[in-house]
Amino acid sequence: MVSATTIPDGFNVKLRPEYLRSMSAEEFFCFCQDNPQLRLERSAEGEIIFMSPSGLDTGFAEGEIVGELIQWNRQKQLGRVSSPSGGYTLPNGAIRAADASFITFGRLEAVSAQDRKRFAPVVPNFVAEVVSPSDSLADQQAKMDEWIQNGVELG
Repeated sequence: MVSATTIPDGFNVKLRPEYLRSMSAEEFFCFCQDNPQLRLERSAEGEIIFMSPSGLDTGFAEGEIVGELIQWNRQKQLGRVSSPSGGYTLPNGAIRAADASFITFGRLEAVSAQDRKRFAPVVPNFVAEVVSPSDSLADQQAKMDEWIQNGVELG
């Protein structure tokens, strides 16, 4: 049985009964796969964070950062660049996706091919977060602090 609920921004979210309690990392991954129209993260405390689509200007800023990272990495060839759709499982248990991220080949080699198909248990070396008009600066600073406390070297 699938129940549906509507969240304030109008997305229709499928919530299976097993999702109405704390989700494991695997269950959260499945929930995200069941709801590809959503951009979701999970806090270290297990809270599911629904992030509404950003405005076009914010999307342009994200695209520019990802593009610059790709261009830089093509010259340096040090690792891989990810867009906001690439999720990471942090050491504190949070599952996060940066607006743009870079991870060295050295860190990436420690991740199995199977784990790379999910929210990989690895921390990128660099992350960028774009503050959209609907974001609280304090929340974004806390998120950046979390990235750094979990091993991000530059953000």
